[in-house]
Parts: sequence; structure tokens; C-alpha cells
Amino acid sequence: MAKRKIAMNASEQERYDDYKTIRVVRSTIRKIRKEKKTVPNFLFDQLNEFKYKVKYPSLYRRALAGREEPWKR
Repeated sequence: MAKRKIAMNASEQERYDDYKTIRVVRSTIRKIRKEKKTVPNFLFDQLNEFKYKVKYPSLYRRALAGREEPWKR
């Protein structure tokens, strides 16, 4: 039986994509750690930014408009 495609509006699709990105970044960090290599800082920054974006979408948009980066605090 084929999977049924669920209709999503733009904000739901963006949130879904953000969760997928968080999973990919976490798995990349795990893979690098498993190889006993140093994890680049930009991966942690990216992970924190997407977690902040998912948790506080309105504050994230406002921060981008003001050219701030509150997820780096």
C-alpha cells in the first residue's frame, strides 16, 4: 500500500523540514564523534539555530529582521 501524501501549508512544511534538518545535523555530529574526530563548531551553531527556530518561530523571525543571533548566547 502506497504512503498517502499529507497536504501541508507552507509553515507546516517549513517546520517539518526544520525537524528533518535537526535530525541530519545530529546524525552528522554523532558520525564525526564516532570516528573520534573533532566536530566543527558551525555544526553546533546550526543545530542551536534550528532548535531555536522550531521552538520560537516568531522570535526567530524578529531576530533575523534585527540581524541578531540570540541562539548563540
